Amino acid sequence: MKFSYELEFNAFGPWHDGYINYKRLKKLIKDQRHDLEGAGIRPAPVAWQEFSEEVLSELTRVQAYFSDILARLSSWMEDLLGEAGEPMVHPKYRKSCAEVYLELNELCNFVWLNSEGARKLVKKFDKFHGSSHCQYFIADCDALSEMNRIIEVEVRPMITSIQRSYASSFCGGDETAAAEELSQALSEMLVWDRGTVWHDLIKLERQRCRLGIAPAVGGPRRTSLQRSSSLSPEDGKRSSLVSPLYASVELKIPERGCWQYVRDYWVTVVVYTIVFAVFLSILLVKIPGLPSPAARCLALLWLASALWSLGTVPLYVTGLAVPLLVVLLDTLPSSHGDRAAAARMAMAAMWSGAQLMVLASFSLAAALSKLRIDKELACVLLRVASGGSRVRTLMVLMFLGYSTSAAVGNVAASVLCMSIASPILDELPQNRVTTLNYGRSLLVAIAFACNVGGMTSPVASPQSVVAFALLHSNYGLSFSEWCAVAIPTSFVLLLLTFWLLKPDYLAPADDARQALLSAAGGGLAADSDHLVLPPRLGGSGHFCDDWRRLYVIAVVLLTVTLWLCSSFTVLVFGDISLSALLPLVALFAVPDLLTKADFLSLPWDVCFLLAGGSALALAVRDSELLVVASGFASSVIEEAPLWVCILATVALVTLVSTLVSHTAAANVLMPFICSLAEVVVPPQVKGGVAVLGIPAALALSVGCALPISSTPNINATAIRRQGDDNHPWLKSSDFLRPGLPVSVVSIGVVASLGFLLSEMVVTPSVVHGPHANLV
Repeated sequence: MKFSYELEFNAFGPWHDGYINYKRLKKLIKDQRHDLEGAGIRPAPVAWQEFSEEVLSELTRVQAYFSDILARLSSWMEDLLGEAGEPMVHPKYRKSCAEVYLELNELCNFVWLNSEGARKLVKKFDKFHGSSHCQYFIADCDALSEMNRIIEVEVRPMITSIQRSYASSFCGGDETAAAEELSQALSEMLVWDRGTVWHDLIKLERQRCRLGIAPAVGGPRRTSLQRSSSLSPEDGKRSSLVSPLYASVELKIPERGCWQYVRDYWVTVVVYTIVFAVFLSILLVKIPGLPSPAARCLALLWLASALWSLGTVPLYVTGLAVPLLVVLLDTLPSSHGDRAAAARMAMAAMWSGAQLMVLASFSLAAALSKLRIDKELACVLLRVASGGSRVRTLMVLMFLGYSTSAAVGNVAASVLCMSIASPILDELPQNRVTTLNYGRSLLVAIAFACNVGGMTSPVASPQSVVAFALLHSNYGLSFSEWCAVAIPTSFVLLLLTFWLLKPDYLAPADDARQALLSAAGGGLAADSDHLVLPPRLGGSGHFCDDWRRLYVIAVVLLTVTLWLCSSFTVLVFGDISLSALLPLVALFAVPDLLTKADFLSLPWDVCFLLAGGSALALAVRDSELLVVASGFASSVIEEAPLWVCILATVALVTLVSTLVSHTAAANVLMPFICSLAEVVVPPQVKGGVAVLGIPAALALSVGCALPISSTPNINATAIRRQGDDNHPWLKSSDFLRPGLPVSVVSIGVVASLGFLLSEMVVTPSVVHGPHANLV
C-alpha cells in the first residue's frame, strides 16, 4: 500500500493536523523533477537544499505539535495518578486509564509515522535525483532524534506507570493481567475510532489499485489494519461487518470444463433452467384473456422477480437489465411499436426524484460518519442511559438502531450498532448459557429494530425508497404524510418487539448456575442483569470545537425540516425531491468535508435498482397487466370487507419480503398492490389508495424471520464470539424463533394502526389515482 494511504488510514483522528504533510512534499519532488526534465533550471544540489528546508520546516512543526500533546498528557498523568487512591472515582478512573493508555500509544505511533514519512520522502528524492541523502539526513535530523529520545525516556515510562497503577487498582497488583486488559481496551478503541470511514478508505484503495475484491457476505475480511497495526486477531471479526444491499449467492465459475461445472453446480443449473424455461413459455404460449403486451410483460416480471429473489446476479445489474428488456420485448403499447418512443418512455421512468432523495440521505450519513458525529452521540447515549443493566442496554441499543435508521438509513445504522454491540459482548463471561442467550437476543434485537426503523421515513431503507417513489409519483403521497403514518406505527412495533425479545435471554436452564455463583460470592458478576461496558471514548470533549460538525448538524436539521414541511417546500422548489439537491451542494461544496471519493462511494447501486423498478412499474401499467391482475384479484375478494383485504395484503407482503428480501418484494409487489387498491378501496374511504398502499409499504420492512430477509439481519450474522471457537453468535433458528411472533404481531399492528393513520392523515386530493397532482 502507498504510504500516503497508510498514513491516512492509521493517523489518530484528533491529531490529524499534526502529521507530516506527505502529499505536499511528495508533490514538491515531482515538481522539481519536471523542472529538471523540462528546462534544467534547478540543478540537483539546489533542489536538495530547497527540499531539505521544506522537510525540516515540516518536522519542526510536527515537533511543536508533539510537545503540546506531551505537555497535555503529562498534566493528565499527574491528575490521574493522584486519583488512584480515591475509591469513589474508580469507575471513572478505569475509563481514564484506558483513554490515557490509548493516547500514549498513539503518541508513539505518531512519532513512528512521521519518522517513516520523512524517511520515505528523502528516499524518494534520492531515487528521482540519483543521490544518497537519506541515511545521514535521518540520522542528523534534530527534530526526529529529539522526539524518539522523548518516547524512550518519558513516554514509555509513563505507559509503565499507567499499567502499574491500573494493576494495583483493578488487578490485585498483577501487572501482566493489567497489560492484557489495557491492550484489549486499546484494540477496541482503535477499531471504534477508525470505524466505518477507515473501511471505506480501504475499499477505495483496493478498487483503485485492483488488489482484490470484497469477500462474500458474512465471511472474514483481512485488511491492512490487521497486517500493519497492533490490533489483535479478534478485531478482524469486528471489521467483518458488511453493508451490502442484500445477500447474494456468488456464482464462481471454476477454471474447468463445462461438464465439471454442471456437475458441481447442478442445483444452480437446474434452477436457472427452470427460470428461463418458464420465461420462454410465457413468451411463446398464448395465455387466454391476456393481451400480447401484457403476456410479454408477465414474462419480464417473472424473469426480474426470479433474478431478484435468487440473488445470484447483483440486484442492481438486474435493475439495469429491466429497461433494456422493456424496450426489446415491446411491453409499451402506447409507443405504437416505435422503439424510439419506447426508449424515451423507459429512460424517463428510470430517473425520478426518489434517487435524489436517496443520494441526499446517504450524503448526510457520510458526513455524520466521517466526522464521527453518529458514533460519539450513540456512545454517549449508551453510557448515560444503560446504567450497567443488560435490559436497559438492550433497550438503548434498539432505540439507537431505530432512530439511527431514520436518520442515516438502516443499512448504515445496522453497521454502527453492531460495531457498538460486538465489544460489549466480548466483555461478558464466555461459555455461559446466560451470555449466549443475551448475546443472541441483543444482536437479533438490533437487527429487528433497524428493520422497523427502515419504515420511519421514505429514505430510511431501500424498500421504503422504492415504495415511496411509486406512491409519490403516481398518487401524490408527500414525505410528511408518510412520516405521520410510519413513525407512530413503527414506534409501537419497536416497543412490542422489545417486549417479545426481552424474555429470550432469561433462560431458566441457567438459574441453578446463577444461584450457585451468587452463593459463592460472585457479586456483580453473578447478577444476571449486570453488564460491564467496555472502556470507550464516549466523546471527544470538544464536540462543538469543530465548525464542520456544527455545519453538518445544521444541514441535517434544515434538510429534515424541508422534507417534513412538504407544502412549503413545494411552493419554493416546485417538488420536494428537488430540495434534496440542497444538502448535496451544501456538503460537497465546502472544502475538507465531503470529497470526490465520497461522491463516488454514494449508493449508486440503490439508484439503479430503483431505476429498474420504476421501468418495470411503467411496463406493468402500460401493458395493462395491472388491469388484468387487479381485475382477477378483485373478483376473488369481491365480497370481502376492506379490513380483510388490508390484512391479507399485509400478510402476503410480510411473507414475500421474508423469503425474497425486502427490496425485491417492493419492486415486484407494490405496482400490483397500488393497482388493486384503486379497485377494492371504496370511494367514500378518505385515504383512498393510501389505506392499502401505505400499510403494504410498511409491511415490506417487518419480514425478519430469516437471516437473508434484510441487510440488518445479514450484518447480525457476521458477528462472531470471542474465544477459541470463534463461532457466529447467531444461527438461522435464532432469527426464526423470535421472528415468527414478531412478524405476526407486526402484521396486526400495521394492518390496524397503519390503516387508521393512513385514513386520518392522507389528504383526499392526492389519492385518487395516477393523475393526481403532486403535493
